[in-house]
Amino acid sequence: MKRFFSVAALLALVVSMTFAGGRQTAGSAGTADGLSVVKAFGVNRTAAYDGRNVSFSDWYEGKVPSRLWERLVADLAQRGLKLEVEAVMSDQIATVFQTMLASGKLNDYDFVTMGWGDEQIMQGLYTQGRMYALNKGIEEYSTGNARNYYFNNDAGIFFRKTATFDDGNFYWITQIGEASYKGQKISMGFAATGNIRYDWLQTLGLKIPATLEEFTNTLIAFQQNDMNKNGIKDEVASVSLENFTTGVAQWFGLGTGLVSAVDYKTISPWYQPRVQDYIRYMNQLYKAGLLYVDSEGGAMEANRVAYQYQWAVANWDEPQINIPPGAARAYYVPFVIKVLPDTEPLVYEQNGYYRVFNPHFIPARAKNVEGAIKLIDYLVTDEYATLTEYGIEGYTFQINDGKKGYIPRSSNHIGVDGFLASVVSLWTNIAVLARRGTVTDHYDQIQQLVTDGYDLKAAFQTRVYEERPYPASQDVSSLLSFPTSREVERIQAITPDLNTYSAELLTSLIMGEKSLDNWNSYISDLRRLGLDELISIYQARIDRGR
Repeated sequence: MKRFFSVAALLALVVSMTFAGGRQTAGSAGTADGLSVVKAFGVNRTAAYDGRNVSFSDWYEGKVPSRLWERLVADLAQRGLKLEVEAVMSDQIATVFQTMLASGKLNDYDFVTMGWGDEQIMQGLYTQGRMYALNKGIEEYSTGNARNYYFNNDAGIFFRKTATFDDGNFYWITQIGEASYKGQKISMGFAATGNIRYDWLQTLGLKIPATLEEFTNTLIAFQQNDMNKNGIKDEVASVSLENFTTGVAQWFGLGTGLVSAVDYKTISPWYQPRVQDYIRYMNQLYKAGLLYVDSEGGAMEANRVAYQYQWAVANWDEPQINIPPGAARAYYVPFVIKVLPDTEPLVYEQNGYYRVFNPHFIPARAKNVEGAIKLIDYLVTDEYATLTEYGIEGYTFQINDGKKGYIPRSSNHIGVDGFLASVVSLWTNIAVLARRGTVTDHYDQIQQLVTDGYDLKAAFQTRVYEERPYPASQDVSSLLSFPTSREVERIQAITPDLNTYSAELLTSLIMGEKSLDNWNSYISDLRRLGLDELISIYQARIDRGR
């Protein structure tokens, strides 16, 4: 087993005990000598298959033969590259990474996946000069793909800007994706809103609620008629009491977080005009016993959730519900209520360009910067996106009418390769290589909902895309540029107490433990704790990313 070597025996012992698998080169899959070796460090991802766990190290060590890994090796070899991987288990990544920093071994690698941490950790790496400026490397070494993507492609430019630091350089890449609808790129992705049990509505002969009174009466009817047939009035709306991401709040025109964005302008629900109306209504539901407050979980499986906030196109909750024998298939249908004539309801929407905080970077003194940049050249290609999203044509996916589709997992020849390709590839998603999602055409996914029998989910999302009936509460996290050192400092100072106060205040108001009569005092407290400053910081970060 290959191990880290550090300046102290204790550090060496700590690190050597954490590794799962050793250092193994992609050249073991048949690449020729003379290729440029890129040493990569990351997380040894694990996925369950057929009653056992399969780890990424099983692939790159050859314990589980993988045509997907072999294809990656071949693709890199065509570009003159050979990947050498060292990965540790996720529960050890923080310890190992910090040990590397302390021992100077970070620079033994050419491409590093953080696998843990936050913006403050990344800001520390930047301040200490631990990362290589990718834009400079791309300018000097890119064969063209990375340069074109990050400097000429709208999506790439957005991702570069959101990863740019105080000095104007960008230092990390991450998992990214782009959305389209009917072949055209879109600025907004799927919508999330309130969803109600449509099968229960049908059983009782009720329509989808169109007013708050109808919504309340529907929840009451579900309990009175014991829709889950367990003899208890426990059919409830499952929503959070401590934040505004409930769907119901959005019917009152409220944003979805402590700081939200509408049309790239930051807002806070605490400052919006109908927030007290929302609290009063939620208090009515709470006093009537219609809100889920059980902290033990299991409400979905127990068939108790009458209403929830969820993606309009989501159909993964229904299969886990234990419905009574002979009952209709569980079905959540998305809907929106316009509760006030002077207030437009919102729906939450993904950004059309979406990313997650899974940083991958080149260490400042990496020995093979050129190879690492050429690796990034590959990571932005459609070829790589297809491999990570679908796998190999004719093996894990097929093309019909110009559209990619997975070969059924039940197909005998697919096995572990195909299963993992259709769930998540082991070398991506906080693993070793940054994932690039394919330009997903949401129209195709909506049509699949129709095929699967979820017509009303499909109809709602289609209307959102084609008619734009509601303003969008935007996904703030994917809009924010990387914070400056000063912003990191202020965010860290503000958010712990502010988040706690906001959550406790909203919960207490909804439960009736605090009175709206003291509203001005509450707002003064929020301001004192830094809400206005946090809104200003978020606005500045959004503006820099546009």
